[in-house]
Amino acid sequence: MFIACLAPALTFGGIIADKTNNRLGVNEMLIAASVNGFLFAFVSGQPLLILGPTGPFLVFEEMVYDVSKSIIEKQFQRN
Repeated sequence: MFIACLAPALTFGGIIADKTNNRLGVNEMLIAASVNGFLFAFVSGQPLLILGPTGPFLVFEEMVYDVSKSIIEKQFQRN
């Protein structure tokens, strides 16, 4: 069970690090997965459900990073 949750977090953490120029990475993904797993197991009725990062999550994070980067660049160009 531990490896089933750890492997996707490490894999997608590395991919997100490449996509976001290391602003988000493996450490943040491991923290998010562990907090998410603990809270879900503590609050929900099914603690053995595997929650973790997925492909659509990766695409969403990349889009948010690109939009944020373009907004910040435009603000600094005005000044």
